[in-house]
Amino acid sequence: MSDQAPISHSWEKIEDLPEDWQGALCRPDLHAVHRQWVEDRNLIKDPAKVKAFQDQLHTLWAIETGIIERLYTVDRGVTVQILEAGMNALGQFHARGLLSAHARALISDQREALEMVMDLVGHEERVLTAFYIKSLHQRLTFSQETCEGMNPFGKLVQVPLRKGE
Repeated sequence: MSDQAPISHSWEKIEDLPEDWQGALCRPDLHAVHRQWVEDRNLIKDPAKVKAFQDQLHTLWAIETGIIERLYTVDRGVTVQILEAGMNALGQFHARGLLSAHARALISDQREALEMVMDLVGHEERVLTAFYIKSLHQRLTFSQETCEGMNPFGKLVQVPLRKGE
C-alpha cells in the first residue's frame, strides 16, 4: 500500500476564456493531425462508411469516458460488441446482463455530451463560454447522482454531484 495521499482537486469557479483563447490554446501539431484525417477520409468514397466509422469512434469515446472516470466497468469484448451493434442496442446488452442500467444511462449521457462538443467544433458561429461548459457538464452528468470527494480527514467519500456548477 502506498504512503502517498490520494490525488485531490479543489473546486474552483469556472472563468470565461480569455478573448484570444483560440490563439492562446492553439496547438500547431494538431493541424497536421487534422490534415492527415481529411486526406484519409477523402480516400473513402462512401460517405456512409465515414459516418459509420465516426459513430463507432464517438461511441468508443463515450464508453471509455465512464471507464476512465471509474463510473462503471465494461469488458473489452462487450465494448467491441456495442461498437458493432450501435448505441440503439444498449438495451439489449442490459437485458442480457452485460451492462447495468446505470452504465447504460451514463454511456448515453456521455454520447450526448460528445455530440454537443462535436456540434460546437463543427460550427464556427458557436461560442465557447462558461455557460456552454456548465451545460456540457450538466448533460455529461445527467444520470450521475454522486462523485468522489474527500472529507476533512482525507477519506474518500461519495458526495452529491453539483451538475452544471
